[in-house]
Amino acid sequence: MTAIAQKVGNVWDRVVAGAVVANAGVVLLAGLLGLDERVLDVAEHAFLAFFCLEWAVRFRAAGWRLGAWGWFDLAVIVVALLPLGGGVLALRVARVARLARLLHLTKHVAVHLRHMRVRQLGVISSRR
Repeated sequence: MTAIAQKVGNVWDRVVAGAVVANAGVVLLAGLLGLDERVLDVAEHAFLAFFCLEWAVRFRAAGWRLGAWGWFDLAVIVVALLPLGGGVLALRVARVARLARLLHLTKHVAVHLRHMRVRQLGVISSRR
């Protein structure tokens, strides 16, 4: 992977993470503030369109090797596209589960970075 592709990937990951957090925030605020259903519907459609695009980009890059979270995301998208009506609350809860994924990935990356930092310090101290 080229350095440019890596930077684009990092920016895309941040945009997706921001969308996940924003989606969870909208669902939370809608519940707490009792937002008008029309406002919530517009936001839900916008997030759904973005998550469809995000999944398509990931599928294009990884093919059938998306992993469990990729297939979970597809299942959530497919359920969101079905005209269910009554199961909307369950769907919103499932979409907020993406936030749990984001938090898990953040924790995993922090541990990995800490490990790299320790290894780097070990290399620096051994050179002295």
